[in-house]
Amino acid sequence: MATQTRSSDIRKFLKTNAIWLLPMLAVALVLLVQWPQLHLSYIFHQDDTMPQLRRMESYVTSVQHGAYFPKIFPEEVRHFGYAFDAFYPSLMLLPYVWLRLAGLGIVSAYYGYQTLILVATVVAAYASFLKIRRRPLAAFVFSMVYTTAVYRMLDAFVRGALGENLAFIFLPIITAGMYLIYIKKSDNWFLLAFGVTGLMYAHMLSLVMALEFLVGGFLVLLILKRVSWRMVRYTAYAAISSLLMGLGSYLPMLEISQHLPLKLAESATIWLNYLQYNLGDLFQNSLSMYASTSNMQNVNQTFRPGMGVLMLGIAIGLALWWPKLSRSVKVAAGLGFVTIFLSTNLFPWSLFRKTVLGTIQFPWRYLELTTLFLSLAVALLVAEKVHPQHFAWGMVLAACVVGFSYAVTINTTMTNANTYRVTDENAAAYYGDATGGGSEYAPKQFDPSSFFKKDQTIVLSSHKLQRLTPLTQYYNDLRFGYTSTQSVVLRLPKFAYVGYNVTVDGKVVPYRAQGKNARLTITAPAGSHRVRVAYTGTRLQHMTGWISLAAAIIFFLSWIFVAIRNFDIEKSTTSEDTK
Repeated sequence: MATQTRSSDIRKFLKTNAIWLLPMLAVALVLLVQWPQLHLSYIFHQDDTMPQLRRMESYVTSVQHGAYFPKIFPEEVRHFGYAFDAFYPSLMLLPYVWLRLAGLGIVSAYYGYQTLILVATVVAAYASFLKIRRRPLAAFVFSMVYTTAVYRMLDAFVRGALGENLAFIFLPIITAGMYLIYIKKSDNWFLLAFGVTGLMYAHMLSLVMALEFLVGGFLVLLILKRVSWRMVRYTAYAAISSLLMGLGSYLPMLEISQHLPLKLAESATIWLNYLQYNLGDLFQNSLSMYASTSNMQNVNQTFRPGMGVLMLGIAIGLALWWPKLSRSVKVAAGLGFVTIFLSTNLFPWSLFRKTVLGTIQFPWRYLELTTLFLSLAVALLVAEKVHPQHFAWGMVLAACVVGFSYAVTINTTMTNANTYRVTDENAAAYYGDATGGGSEYAPKQFDPSSFFKKDQTIVLSSHKLQRLTPLTQYYNDLRFGYTSTQSVVLRLPKFAYVGYNVTVDGKVVPYRAQGKNARLTITAPAGSHRVRVAYTGTRLQHMTGWISLAAAIIFFLSWIFVAIRNFDIEKSTTSEDTK
């Protein structure tokens, strides 16, 4: 009898506290699934890992010098400076910076940061689904299927695509925000604004894809006459808030692009080799669950993106059971099918290569949204079932098995391919000259294959100088002296991004871009003089940065105020009902 009572008490406790016990279980399971990567004492050399490590370590240095929004990382590209932060905001890297400043090595901090991303993704997915359906078990299933998805793991540990990995945190938040405004008809527009702003700072290309669906969804609802002025007003609030909070990101980006032609203009288009990616490739890659990267071609393996066998099975299952699905599940599944269509050459990408749509570079990036929508469809199925336990736990088990299998496959594939292993000791040698596959943020004529073969850190002059002192470079401060019998044109070892402060004997002088590598060039006077170059940013950068900060403070204070007010109203209503 006592045993039955104790068992009943335990079941009652679990049922009563499921809403917070389930996300804790989800975090534990996800970390176990990803353990094959998280416990390694080295990092495999993957497609984007080196430029991302270069970026992360540069941001550590910037923060150490008090620059949280540096725009240019001055020590990159052999101290020529590189506009990584301007086009790829580093604010989301702060947890990695804190781990490094706390004394952790590069590898430990990297996996510690990946662990934090996993936890944040689980929590964001779980909490976001609860806004859609107040069903903890369904939210648990969504967080598990979504976070252990093969494509997310492929992004994190095969491609080393840090930005897309971070984007997975914010996609469910945006989905919940749209649901609250357009389906639940709530006045809570804060969630949508927060999700869009977070995605803006995490990964701009993911934001482009998300905005396509946000705008497309709005237009569909408009055609169906399901949009009220109230919804439009709250959407406008969210849009304006996101624009203001992101002002310090996208306007400086446009300013730099306008003043200096960059390679970005060439690479921001659909890559030709992925115009041939077809539905058969997607099916084969998903069934085989390849874990090869583009730098494995020495063993006849190339990068083969897919969504994994579980997500493929979910897609097929939803298609077969389509007539029996509820409207909400059909919407989620239908959006998933649309993203599958967009991820392959079923969509005529050749017609849109050099449009805004083409900036995503690889159509298979839409598998990121496929993962979101199909995971959401499964969770909605769980939420709608009267007795969902068997189906729910079956999906969780399948997600764990497939996810763990893929994690092991990643390590096995990389080991068999003799993929380079990055450690604390050799990391700098690997990431030192990394600029990304297309060197997108370098001047248009920049050629990394020839640039790094010789010493470029010299001052080029229009005629021979009588004296040129050695260059001294301290983080963002370059100095040297010279003597010339006549006025001289000096081309300095810096890319001529807008925002530099160049002085000769303390007097500010104008500069321009000149030569193949768009070197920062000045016309200097005759005589003996001291030249100093420092990146101080532009007026636009400073102004938009302060506006974004002020907007963020006002936004979060407003969100907190509204949440407290609504809580007090609910509490008051509950008290009245109990009288």
